[in-house]
Amino acid sequence: MELTIEQPFDLGASLESGQAHRWKKSNDWYAGVVHGEFIQIRQTGQVVEFASGPSPEETAAIMLRDYFRLDDDINAIYSDINRDGRVAPMVRKYPGLRILRTEPWECLVAFICSANNNIAESTNSWSAWLTNSDHPDFKGVHATHFP
Repeated sequence: MELTIEQPFDLGASLESGQAHRWKKSNDWYAGVVHGEFIQIRQTGQVVEFASGPSPEETAAIMLRDYFRLDDDINAIYSDINRDGRVAPMVRKYPGLRILRTEPWECLVAFICSANNNIAESTNSWSAWLTNSDHPDFKGVHATHFP
């Protein structure tokens, strides 16, 4: 299924920014689990293509719009945060970076666990910790869900 994104959005920057540690990239596709839903997703220009399961893709589309905050007015947000002289250069450097709407428990645990680690170390720690929380393979890709 495809979603056309009308505002700035950078899937890679959003998933690799350290906000989420369970996404795996293979070629142009990212694979992960959001709200118990397995997702394979990639972006080409303003189009996001994804496959999901076990729910219907229409249900996953609504969930992804929420997770990536695609209905937020990103330009209004940019206008507001660009008033901070330290933030403005980052907005220009990472256009389309979104703050993910991660599940609160996962967000809290990730914050605590990443306090003394860089992004790569946090991601490796998450992979090791979640080994026992396996999610069934989906279209040949293995992912984990948060306990």
